[in-house]
Amino acid sequence: MLDNFTIIPLFEYPNYEMTVKLGDKYYILEFIENIVINSVCLNIYDNAKNPILLGMKAVAGLNLINSISIEGLPEGSLFIFTSEMDRDLQVSDDLQGVYLFYTEDVFDDFFEAISWVEYLKE
Repeated sequence: MLDNFTIIPLFEYPNYEMTVKLGDKYYILEFIENIVINSVCLNIYDNAKNPILLGMKAVAGLNLINSISIEGLPEGSLFIFTSEMDRDLQVSDDLQGVYLFYTEDVFDDFFEAISWVEYLKE
């Protein structure tokens, strides 16, 4: 069952970084435009700006940290969600209304995770 979760709003446009607490550690998340592939990509660094994951295409609905195994990534699930799920975030996208959803619980699918949130509201 989903015990706790965090919802983090993204800024309006890519090319910025933010420090967020995921689990019990702080991470730096950097969103960058990749005009070659016309997508927004995500870089994840530890709090000392040591790279953990670089250049991951930001895809709504994909568990960004459970889909691959890299030392240093936090445990759990990190999803990007928006009104238009299951697609790449493109360079031309306005990121207002786009959010990160983090939980220490592991889910393969965003809709499975969010169903637990709806269940907790009842």
